[in-house]
Amino acid sequence: MAILIVKNGQQVIRVEESKFENEAYLQNYIAENPELIPLEEIHSESRNFIVTIREFETSSGPIDILAIDNAGDIYIIETKLSKNADKRKVLAQILDYVAALWEEYSENPDKFVEALGIDTSEDVLSNITENLSNSNFKLIVAMDSLDARLKTLIRFLKSHSTFDVYALEFDYYKLSDDDKTYEIFVPKLFGVESTEKKLRTTRRKWTVESFMNYVETELYAQFPERAQAIKAIYQHALEKGWNVRAGQSRGGSINLVPPNPLISDGRSILTVYAEYGTVQVSFGWINDNEIGNAAARIIAEKLKKAGMKLQSDYRNRYVGIPERLWVPNPKVLLEIIDEITKLPKSDQTLS
Repeated sequence: MAILIVKNGQQVIRVEESKFENEAYLQNYIAENPELIPLEEIHSESRNFIVTIREFETSSGPIDILAIDNAGDIYIIETKLSKNADKRKVLAQILDYVAALWEEYSENPDKFVEALGIDTSEDVLSNITENLSNSNFKLIVAMDSLDARLKTLIRFLKSHSTFDVYALEFDYYKLSDDDKTYEIFVPKLFGVESTEKKLRTTRRKWTVESFMNYVETELYAQFPERAQAIKAIYQHALEKGWNVRAGQSRGGSINLVPPNPLISDGRSILTVYAEYGTVQVSFGWINDNEIGNAAARIIAEKLKKAGMKLQSDYRNRYVGIPERLWVPNPKVLLEIIDEITKLPKSDQTLS
């Protein structure tokens, strides 16, 4: 479809739609100009990308574009032209990338953040970690033209899975005028309409008070045992002098910070997620000193006693405790909080 441009209020210039030279051109343009992706249509609040990386290596091959926004959401963007014979395989390709990222980084998000080369806030890092652990990714297929088959596949995935899948179609025009060349991109996002309701109901700006109110009302109505376990952990942490902060994960979370600065320098070492009932142990944020190592040993011993298997290099990992291991018996976490609280405030006093 052609577009009409009016120059100086008089001259009308008709511009015919152009074709992208190749996939690499489209890929590079999106990576260099990520604002071409209409985040305002995906999210109800303002978002922007903090990093975009071309050809991010995984065990399933390089991702065309990997991007992170300022809330810690992870985007896997694959570019294809309609003339490409492999275009029908693009969704399978993206799912391979999802599996590869989860396998390599879900328990070692520090390695992922290091590969990204970003320095960001604890909240964003916590959200990146949660998204990796739970395979929460935004999947975007960027093309010059979408066919009906691809749209059907995306609708199917969105209806029968938890993946957020979108297709981004570009109308593309080139205009040469006064020895200058202008490129016009018109992005059209497909797949938003079926997630709008979910986004409105699940994305909130959390505080500790709003999180606990949610736990005691909405969560309790659906998962009473989980809600009671979370409340018990929250109250016990407060009683022991721990700092409790609200996380900003989509389904709600609280970060538990031990009162002893020698353990983690004010960073959370336990994060409790309401949506999945998991608890993340941030071993990687526990200091490598005598007190910190003692805290890490306490956690590891309690988890192993509860039946959880830890990797030999757990000390550098961010480990998720599944709901089945702690919700029926919150005592394991209560004891962890108790014993860590009792650790001395000085390396010299540790026997």
